[in-house]
Parts: sequence; C-alpha cells; structure tokens
Amino acid sequence: MKLLSGRVLFDIALLLAAAIGVQQAQMLPNAGGISQIGPGDFPTIVCGLGIVAILGVLIGDLRKTDADDRIQPLSWQQVISAIAICALLAAYIVMMNILGFIISTTLFLFAATATCAWAMGVGALREKKLRFLVFVAAFSTISALFVYFSFSYGFGLIFP
Repeated sequence: MKLLSGRVLFDIALLLAAAIGVQQAQMLPNAGGISQIGPGDFPTIVCGLGIVAILGVLIGDLRKTDADDRIQPLSWQQVISAIAICALLAAYIVMMNILGFIISTTLFLFAATATCAWAMGVGALREKKLRFLVFVAAFSTISALFVYFSFSYGFGLIFP
C-alpha cells in the first residue's frame, strides 16, 4: 500500500479548509434582495475559486511519481523568511487599528513581497535593488488602494 505524500495531504487539508470557508461564508446573513451583494458572496467566490485551484494542484500531485517527490531541505533564507512572514502578519493585525487599512496593508505587502523575493533569491533584488523596491512599493500601494476602494465603495464595507 502506497502512503500519500506530504504534498497530497497538504492539498487535501487546503481543500478541506476552502470547503469549510464556503460553508462558513454561506452562513453569513443575506443582503436582503436578489440583486444585492451580501457579506458572504465575496468570501464564497474566493473560496470557490480556491477549491478549483486546489483541485488542479491535487490532481497534479496525485499524478507525480515517487521520483518526482524528492524532499529538498529548506535553506536558512527560507526558514527566516517564513518566520518573518508570520511576524509581519501578526504586526499587520496589530497595526490595522492604529494606522488604518491603507497604510498597514501597504506596509505589509511591501515587507512581505520583499521578504519573499529575498528568500527565493530573485535576481532583480540583487541586481537592481532600488528599481525593484520602487516597483514593489508602487504595487503594494496600488493594491491596497484598489482593495480599499473596491470594498468601501463597491460593497459598502467599513474599514478601519
């Protein structure tokens, strides 16, 4: 009997979490009309898309042979990066009420993107550091503003 690989078990855990997300989002109250967007609609769509993506990954992982599933040890950069992302997420949660959504989200996205690029050894970070950081800052700012205005004015939600 062949045991499931860690990748397949992780995929199944993600699939289960996304399914629970859909179920929890469906329990949120309705908006009141058939044409109005309710608070559970967006999370349902995101979790539903996540289920589709995870199923694709799961099928690919199930097709892999044992030779394809070599375990590669994590580098010290990857370990430090994972710890840093967890710390950044905790700081983001704390700073949300202090700095507000736009500033805290921009700072989190900037720091998390730079940390992940460093951990993955992205060449642009080493070769053209200033240009890369300016691009990441612009991306983080535009993303935070887009999310804020989409949810504030599109869905009528209130952000801190």
